[in-house]
Formats: sequence, C-alpha cells, structure tokens
Amino acid sequence: MAEEYERLAAELNTLLAQPPTANSVADMLHADGSYTYDNTTDSLEAIANAIAGMATLSDKEKSLLGLGVHPGFQDFFNDVAEGGDPTTDNWTVIENSGAVAVKHLTSYLPGSLDFIDGSSTGNDAIAHTLGKRMFTLKEGVTTIFLKARVRFNFQAGATGVQIGIGFMEGDAAPASMADIIAAAKEVASIVINNSAAACYASDGSTAESDDLSSFISDNTWVTIEIRITASAVTFYTADTLRATLNTNVPSANWFVAAGCTNVVGSGNEILDIQWIQVWAE
Repeated sequence: MAEEYERLAAELNTLLAQPPTANSVADMLHADGSYTYDNTTDSLEAIANAIAGMATLSDKEKSLLGLGVHPGFQDFFNDVAEGGDPTTDNWTVIENSGAVAVKHLTSYLPGSLDFIDGSSTGNDAIAHTLGKRMFTLKEGVTTIFLKARVRFNFQAGATGVQIGIGFMEGDAAPASMADIIAAAKEVASIVINNSAAACYASDGSTAESDDLSSFISDNTWVTIEIRITASAVTFYTADTLRATLNTNVPSANWFVAAGCTNVVGSGNEILDIQWIQVWAE
C-alpha cells in the first residue's frame, strides 16, 4: 500500500510540478511564465465557445472572394493609372468615338470609371464582362446580385436608350445601349431611356419595364441594385426596393454591361461608376 501511494504521489508531483516542467498540466495551460490561469477565458469550454462565436463568411463574401460554386467580382477602379482603361481581368472596352477611362479625382474616391459618348448619333462608350465574368443561376445559386454606386448625366428630349447598366445574355457584346433593354436578349437592367430612369427585364421574347424616375435624378450619385431569381427581378435604390418585374424573367448565362450611347445627335451622355459588386448567393 505504501509503495502504491509513493508511486501515485510521484506521478502527481510530475503532473503538477512546481515550478512547472515540460508536459506538466500547468505548463500546458499557459502561453508564458506568468501562470495566471483564468477559467473564463482559458478553459476548454471557454475556448470552444470563442471558436463557435467567430464570424463565418457570408455567401456574398464567399462569392466575392472567389469561393464556393459561383465566384463574383468587385471593382473599385483604383488599380490602373489615371485615364487608363479598367482592368482587362474584368472588362472589355468599346469606344466608338466615345471614351471609357478610370478617374482618380478626390471626389470619386477610391476611384471611378467614367463613360462619355461622342457628340454624334450612335457614338458609344461601353464596357462589358463577356467571356471574363459570367453569371447564372446554377448549382444551388438562388440569386444573382449587382450593386453599384453610379451617376447618370443625361440630356433632355432624347428618344432611345442613353445610359444603361445591368445584365445581358451572354451570346454577343452590346452593339449599343439599346441592347440592354432588347426583348430578344435576356436582360435585367437599369437605364436612362427617353431621358427618364427605368428598369427592364426580358425573357428573350418579351420585355417588361417599370419607372424609376422618382428615385434616380440627373447628375446625382445613387446606389443601385439588381437581383435576379428564377421567379422575379427586383430593383433597388438606396437599399430600398423600388420595382419588381416577374412576368418576363430572364434565365440565361449573363455578363455585365454598362455605358452610354448618343441618341440626340449633339452633346454627350455621361455615366460614372464609383464601385461595382456582382455576386451570387
């Protein structure tokens, strides 16, 4: 009996050695030599609770980081020189007597993509992501989002689509901004049409639209958002729902397009995009 006691005492002295030695309990409970154990922070239960409480990535964050089924992208237009084209990782530029260029003016922080068409009818300034950044409802994706900080500067008295931003069916690059509301294209877009703001959706045969002129003003910054699901396209400004189109809902492989086309025959249309995010959830 005495021998068993001595053996257990020796094991306890090793386990709970003072001062602590390698592999003793005290040594395992502390990161330094202070040995100030606090069960509210240092116990296994406290550590497990802290890990469980760590924030997990949202579906949006996963998509924008290129994780999960459907990678998204975001652009703040701060990675090229003043006056340069936007990054070719995301964008293809079409300049038909118009201009598409990155600006770094302090009022546009952290950067801005500036579109300005030419002064003759049909002059364009367009950028799109066809073949570079494509989006579709697949593999459990229920919603495709586009959110951007934009400013539309348009002429009065126009007939036709002057400025637009949104999703287009991924079969061909836009020939003009008129394509971004075309019934034959499966689109979801926010535009300036006939000198008024509107939203459009098309299922490839028929287009529907709604008026946004109460929420989008000329030469005024606004945050817009487009959401596509299998049953509806919804449109937001300032994080507030403004319109729902659910009769002719697109179902396609989309790219993002933005730009302006001169339909007046003089003057200019201008589109500024301060930042853009496109993702899937």
